[in-house]
Amino acid sequence: MDVLSGATGWRAPSTKARSFGAHVYVLSLALAVVAAAAAALTFLVPGILLGPAVSNGNARGTALVILLLAIPVLLLAIWLERRGSWRAVFVWLGALFYLVYNAFLFLFLTPFNSLFLLYIAFQALALFSTAA
Repeated sequence: MDVLSGATGWRAPSTKARSFGAHVYVLSLALAVVAAAAAALTFLVPGILLGPAVSNGNARGTALVILLLAIPVLLLAIWLERRGSWRAVFVWLGALFYLVYNAFLFLFLTPFNSLFLLYIAFQALALFSTAA
């Protein structure tokens, strides 16, 4: 019997999309929500940042980039991965690393403010999403 003829029961590889455990998607989607909230509040609420003007401008610019670039890239990568793109896994991981880095900056490099607990949630979700 020839393997290529199909007479031995050989089947073509499945084209079904890879799927990670549900916790990976839940953590990443929760991260997107918390990161959006933290970035939106940091960018939009005047007086929330208590540091020097140059640091406040830097933090607000970073928040805007998170809102307009990082979160959409993260969500698009998740969607494309669910559709079977193996490249999207690398984009997803890159977006997670970017958010881990910026969550660290918001948590430790901005003076203590009323968003501190939100920044902690942002950092925790970013780290756990990347580790998952």
